[in-house]
Formats: sequence, structure tokens, C-alpha cells
Amino acid sequence: MDEDALLEVSSHLTVETIQEIVKTISGCKNVKINLLETDSGGTRKGDSYLGVIYRFLVASTGEMEDGEKKDMQSHIIVKGFPKNKTRQRTFRSADFFETEIIFYEKVWPILKTLKVSKNIPEPDEVPQ
Repeated sequence: MDEDALLEVSSHLTVETIQEIVKTISGCKNVKINLLETDSGGTRKGDSYLGVIYRFLVASTGEMEDGEKKDMQSHIIVKGFPKNKTRQRTFRSADFFETEIIFYEKVWPILKTLKVSKNIPEPDEVPQ
């Protein structure tokens, strides 16, 4: 398990945090992380100047509401501040991150409700 990669992003990003993310997106309980590894996903170091993008491949098992065991594979993308404080200030990373947070917390739920009401298929799903 690549726990060091989690710590590289933030001391707040732990295996328990990943478990909670998987629980939220799957609706399962008793989630167990079986595999956690970094996934390059086509990006290289230095590709993003506003932040650093980390991709993780997570294989897990969980228990559905009916008690049935479910095997899951999730691709989780996390964005972190650049390590260099000068770069953070120069590119106003915090301002841009705040805009993204507002989108995912306020705007996306409204768009998702609209999508469901219009029966738009899942391939049009925006990553969360």
C-alpha cells in the first residue's frame, strides 16, 4: 500500500480518508482497502503549475445494504498545493482552489439534480 504517497499530498490524507471517500461514492459500509497505489494517469511532474495532481488506484471491498459483498476499483484524483510557497503565492493557488471547492460543493449538486431530472446517462458524469 502506497501510504507514503498519501502523506506527500497532505498529512490529512490517510487510508481512513480514502476509506471514507470510497464509502461515500459506493454507498457501502465496512469498506476495506486492499490495494492503494499511485497511478500516473498520463501526467508528469511539473504538468500543472496551479497545483500538484495525484492519482490513486484503489481496490477495495465493502458491504452493500443487503449484506452482499462488493469488490470495487476506484480511480481517485487529489489536487494539492505546489510544494514551493513562492509558486503558491505567485499563481494564487488558494484562490483557484477555493473556486473549485465552491463548484464541487455548490454548483455540481445542482447540476447533478438537473441531470437526474432529465434522465441524462452516466457517461456524462463529472468527476467528484
